[in-house]
Amino acid sequence: MVQPEYGITRTALRKVVFAARDESACKTWRGHSAYVTRMECLNEQDAFELFAHHAGNTITKDQRILQLAHEIAEECSGLPIALCKIGEAMSPKTEVDEWRGALRLLKTSNLDGISDGYEDVFQQLKISFDQIGKQLQNRFLICSLWPENENIPVEKLTEWWMGLGLIEASDRVTTGKRTICHLLSSSLLEKGDTGMFCAETSHVKMHKMFQKMAQWVVNNQGEEKPWLPLSLCERSTLPGPKWCSIERAWVSRLETGRWENNRTILSSTSSPGPPPLTMLISSHAFSLDLITCCQKITFLDLEGTGISEFPYAICSLREVQYLNLSGTRIEELPQEMRRLSKLKFLLVRDAGALQRVAKELIRSLIDLVMVDLFCSSGFSTHVEYAPSLLAELATPGIELALGFTAQSMTHLSELGKLQWVRTEALCLHHFEEKSKLVDLHLVVNLRSLRELTIRDTSENLELLIAEHGTSLLHSLNFLELNNLRKLKEIKWRNAGNDITVVNICHCDKLKQITWVCELQQLEQLTVTYCQEMEQLFSTSKLRPHQVVTGFPKMRRLYLENLPKLSIFFEKAMELDELTYVCITGCAKLKPLNVSKASDNNKIRLECDKDWWHGLGGGQAIMSCFKPCCCWEKVEDEEI
Repeated sequence: MVQPEYGITRTALRKVVFAARDESACKTWRGHSAYVTRMECLNEQDAFELFAHHAGNTITKDQRILQLAHEIAEECSGLPIALCKIGEAMSPKTEVDEWRGALRLLKTSNLDGISDGYEDVFQQLKISFDQIGKQLQNRFLICSLWPENENIPVEKLTEWWMGLGLIEASDRVTTGKRTICHLLSSSLLEKGDTGMFCAETSHVKMHKMFQKMAQWVVNNQGEEKPWLPLSLCERSTLPGPKWCSIERAWVSRLETGRWENNRTILSSTSSPGPPPLTMLISSHAFSLDLITCCQKITFLDLEGTGISEFPYAICSLREVQYLNLSGTRIEELPQEMRRLSKLKFLLVRDAGALQRVAKELIRSLIDLVMVDLFCSSGFSTHVEYAPSLLAELATPGIELALGFTAQSMTHLSELGKLQWVRTEALCLHHFEEKSKLVDLHLVVNLRSLRELTIRDTSENLELLIAEHGTSLLHSLNFLELNNLRKLKEIKWRNAGNDITVVNICHCDKLKQITWVCELQQLEQLTVTYCQEMEQLFSTSKLRPHQVVTGFPKMRRLYLENLPKLSIFFEKAMELDELTYVCITGCAKLKPLNVSKASDNNKIRLECDKDWWHGLGGGQAIMSCFKPCCCWEKVEDEEI
């Protein structure tokens, strides 16, 4: 077989193929890294053929068994070792009930009941798990709490590792990225799907069988159920007696509804002392009085529950170290929170109704290392807590990471003076500065700033400037400009060189954004609802002697409702890493002249069907795209 791309040519007499579980091991083979290829799982048809080969003729003797065999093979998600081992284990089973039982056991990660003592599939998969250190193992196992086949946001995962004490808060970004790379290299995780809200750089996934293996490990290898992932919650509720052993849980609405119908489930434990629950996640509201008996909880994530009143019941949970109330509608952080004396991480991000923070509350929680009050959603034009909180943060001895919303020059000045407080996320929201110009030199003292949003500022703002050298915004990764209705021009030079994400929304007077070409680390660009936008990048707006050939790291481009946009860039733009483009509501846009070093991987394009067909001969220019007409409600249908 001649395959020059892998070094196999007609002139070669012999070739040796090595296989390894860890990709990093392959890359150590000097001079041969170009021939390393990642083996993918089998497609549905090949997977079933492999399973059927090992299961034998039994599956063809009964149509019911044949259907169950397809379902069991599908549950293996194309992983050859699982297909072979489980196929062999099923080969002597001839009764329909045996196959039904095997499918049920497989879905609940219990292969002991299938294999009858045969060397377990999980033991084979666990080899990769055993080869990484204890710290990496603990971080990997947290992934098993996510639902099956779901994309796992890397940022959220890293935040959980931090809240559980698995990584240090001060180095969480670097350590998180390093951990993800290691788990991907070890094939324990996979890159996430590419789509509108996720990308392979921002999300990861667990193969279904590796997730079952992880659940098997945390459940003491099949003996107990100390963790409850969301996927299990969605299928059924957990029997009441089982709650006496659960340690970590991501609960569904069905589960908490059962708690409210039987308020003694959590407290009725046969063992002495409180229930062993230490980690609880819920994305929906329920009566938090129900968990006051769970005095061992250290991690409580209620993000997105939408609760409108502060849940005073949680103040009785004295062991809590991580508390997330982001995305709620609470209006205050009360004095009663002082009881949470062990609290380290307080996240109340995008809580638009929050107006009051009890006086001296932050100072009294002496273990705090992170407070996130960043809010870029709509709320009233004046936040009551800002002046007193900034004064409190200036107290000697307070050292923490901060997310904050500033509404005046005074706020920015006070933030810049906080010697031991690292402002990592900042929103300039309803900024009171009346000048037509905002110079981002205002935030030069915020050297840890990773996220900056400017929105709903003064109606006078016409010019935004960031050109004070590489020391300005040198840590920034995320920039959003939102609802700046009169902003006409942005001057940007040698600043924010590490920005990876730019969002520009509702900036009606902007006609082009050529300044973005300065950001050569950019991975994602979103431009939406800019009524006067005519061209994204223009050669006439480049600086003298500035040469732009493309964005070497851009992976995602999202353009929506830009009625006057007609040109992407006058010349072909090199976007070798681009994997996903969404274009909708851009009827005048001409074909995107994009070049890639390799056409092996087409760029996924989600677009208006009428726009695509209207390109006519221009479709040839976009030969590296694979269009889908998802905006016609036909999901993933090739045009």
